[in-house]
Amino acid sequence: MSSKAKILILFAVIIAGGFGLVLWKGKAGGHGGALTKVTKEEMEMLVKDLNPMQQQMLAQSPDQKKELAKNLQEFLAIASQARKDGYADKPEVKEELEYMHKAILALSYDKVKNKDKPMPPLSMITEAQVAEFWGEDPAKAAEKKDGAPKPGENPGQPQQLPEQPPKGAPPAEQPKEDKKETDASKAKPAKLVIASQAENEGFFASLMEKIGLGSASAEAKVRRREAEFKKFLDAQKKLEAEKGQRPEGQEMSPEQLKQMRDSFARFSIYAEEAESKMGELGEEFAKKVEFQTKIQQSQLLAQLYAREKLVPQLEVTEKDIAKYLADHPELVKEKKDKAEEVLKRAKAGDDFEALAKEFSEDPGSKDRGGLYPNVPLGQMAPEFEKAALALKPGEIAPELVKTKFGYHIIKLEKKGKTKGPDGKEVDSYDARHILISTTYKDPANPMQQEMPLDSYVEGLLKKEKQDKILADILKNNPIEVATDFTVEAPPMPQQPQLPPGAQLPPQAGDGDQPEAPKEEAKPQKGEAKKDKK
Repeated sequence: MSSKAKILILFAVIIAGGFGLVLWKGKAGGHGGALTKVTKEEMEMLVKDLNPMQQQMLAQSPDQKKELAKNLQEFLAIASQARKDGYADKPEVKEELEYMHKAILALSYDKVKNKDKPMPPLSMITEAQVAEFWGEDPAKAAEKKDGAPKPGENPGQPQQLPEQPPKGAPPAEQPKEDKKETDASKAKPAKLVIASQAENEGFFASLMEKIGLGSASAEAKVRRREAEFKKFLDAQKKLEAEKGQRPEGQEMSPEQLKQMRDSFARFSIYAEEAESKMGELGEEFAKKVEFQTKIQQSQLLAQLYAREKLVPQLEVTEKDIAKYLADHPELVKEKKDKAEEVLKRAKAGDDFEALAKEFSEDPGSKDRGGLYPNVPLGQMAPEFEKAALALKPGEIAPELVKTKFGYHIIKLEKKGKTKGPDGKEVDSYDARHILISTTYKDPANPMQQEMPLDSYVEGLLKKEKQDKILADILKNNPIEVATDFTVEAPPMPQQPQLPPGAQLPPQAGDGDQPEAPKEEAKPQKGEAKKDKK
């Protein structure tokens, strides 16, 4: 594998899996943004999330460090261009970009809280905490095994808390207490009515919590969370449809919905907890979260932009390939000259079957003297079939026939009928051919296997187009990425040592090592040592 290919795989690991972020996102506006400069410290932060083998590879190769920085520069430039072209302003993309911060904040906080213990992400959050997040009774939530919304239940609407009266209804009668009511307790129902009227306005949510209206504040929180989850869910569905991951209009299964709902809650719980402890977590923690947020946001924008704008520009047509081959006859000259020589011998009367066995590079027919019997119409390459059917039985095509596999020398044996897959008779023919393959091995990549010349040229033309597109994007979106970052080679794992006494004794008589002398048994206390005889 080439260094380029290795580093591309390496970089894909960083942007797609460095923090384990795949799908679940959370909302936190004002974070992230365009990333136009990556410092030495940020690069070192980035590579710390790689596995030991990848770190070892970078530590040993300065060239691959430069290649990593170059690929990161290109990746961020594409994301920058996507922002200029308005991709970040699409409602579903904007929602997704906002949600990313919460997920990264939660996962980073989880790593701090677990202190890198080998535990699944967010596994310390209990089912009771998840139930409480959605305003459910933790005890009843444990009994609800499936966790999915019931038929007819809208996941985007909040659950009605039993202790709250419906809007517009008078507040429920409060149970009478034995002691005399105070003025403050008499005024409580009026406050509840005011809170109910303002519950959808975020300004009052925190105020109600402060003045002790816990139930009203809890309902407002649940409504806000349900609305956020519905917004998140709608954005996910639309993005998946745009990326071809889910047919538009196809609904998620109850299991998928439950998983998303559960994960949304877990990310939100830890993100809120982390936000409340940012002073304790420190500046370095905040910097890392912000940097990872920008990387993940850039990943999404680059992915969407590349799929919609760049991939179509890389298309290579058959005309493009034919023109390139015509402009570079040296690529096929040797093979074509060989094919012309074999054709000349076949037309001169040499045994076609013997020529096929000697020269053909088609493993499927070489041992049969190049014969393909009972070929139904439409089965072979169009160029091959057209040339074969233009012949009479026993004739050899006067010219070489070019397909993507190489040059063919074709002889028609007969035309007839054969049975198709449905048992009905269809037109068919028997033909022999000699294939002089035009497979090509890239001299710049000795480890790569030979491939059809057309495929090689197609890849070459795609790379030329890609390099030009990237050069234009980099020119219009200058990105600075440090290349002098340090990658510490991780310590190599040591082989486990056997406990004392568990080592295998040396085998006697193998001739490699002299047999170790046996230790003479020590006499027990009070026992005289016996003399050797």
